[in-house]
Amino acid sequence: MDAPAFPGVVVRVQLLGVLEADQSDDGGKPYRNDRIIALADGNTERGDLHKLSDLNHQLLEQIPSFFVTYASLRGKSFRPLRDRGPRFAQRLLQRAARRYKRPRARKGRTPSKVQRPRTARTKA
Repeated sequence: MDAPAFPGVVVRVQLLGVLEADQSDDGGKPYRNDRIIALADGNTERGDLHKLSDLNHQLLEQIPSFFVTYASLRGKSFRPLRDRGPRFAQRLLQRAARRYKRPRARKGRTPSKVQRPRTARTKA
């Protein structure tokens, strides 16, 4: 796939790695906001790529710069920490998928706990 895709389109990709980063909103407490870097399967525009270090040096510098600028324009701070490889990206995605599949707890309840409806109490 050598052309842009539209939002919502599912595309098979080759994971190249992860850009680990901290981000903070409006000077608040920093939180992790890692970015997975991937290339659409069948892409021939950049050659045979398997990991981030296969990208040319200039592009490797532009990727974190893009995220720093993007966050800054929205009043946020983005601080790149380090690059990780495709195996780490795969583990990160697998962990996220497991968390997504877990039942979500509602405020004040655990997923396995069932609450009975409350009945109104009146004084006799």
